[in-house]
Amino acid sequence: MSDVKDELHDQDKVISVMLRQPIEIHLWEDRTRGEQWIPSYDPAALALLSDDYLRVAGNNAVDNGQRTFEFKALKPGVFAVVFEKRMGWKFNWVSSFETDFNFDFNVSFTPEQIKAGVLPYNYSKFKMKIDELQGVSAFYRDRNGDIYHTYSSYARGIDLMNTTYNFLDLTAKGRDENPDATQDWVRYHDQYKGASRDCCA
Repeated sequence: MSDVKDELHDQDKVISVMLRQPIEIHLWEDRTRGEQWIPSYDPAALALLSDDYLRVAGNNAVDNGQRTFEFKALKPGVFAVVFEKRMGWKFNWVSSFETDFNFDFNVSFTPEQIKAGVLPYNYSKFKMKIDELQGVSAFYRDRNGDIYHTYSSYARGIDLMNTTYNFLDLTAKGRDENPDATQDWVRYHDQYKGASRDCCA
């Protein structure tokens, strides 16, 4: 079996090869940053035999791994397969896994708090049995390295962080949310009807 390994990590990939037998293409994905490879090819010339993902990161908060595509030629010739990144977020994620950070800011809750059914959330008491809720905080680090907590917001207070909400709230129907599942309309940007993968490069 022919084999092509990935050497590029931060741009689209174009691979041209004479396929006399099935070929495997291995690409690294950092799914924590929203990166997934989408192949484009001529289905009259190439067939996708398999698309597998092997997760290799050990930390539960990180999702990295190797994506393997296997193609075979349906007719003689040289054909191109173009791989584009599906999302490709440009900021780094930092995990609070195995720290007290989320508990300190009352967005994660201990088994004892959950059992009691009254949670310290949004500067109040929240009656619900759940292990996590949403929040956003800001900090300032001075020249001496001392860190100051300058801001926190919770619940609907973090809607400002979602620019999609800001635009929807200007329209006649707003978010048009289902009261029983308020975010069941949310999709990845390339999953909406008529969406182009080029819209958010």
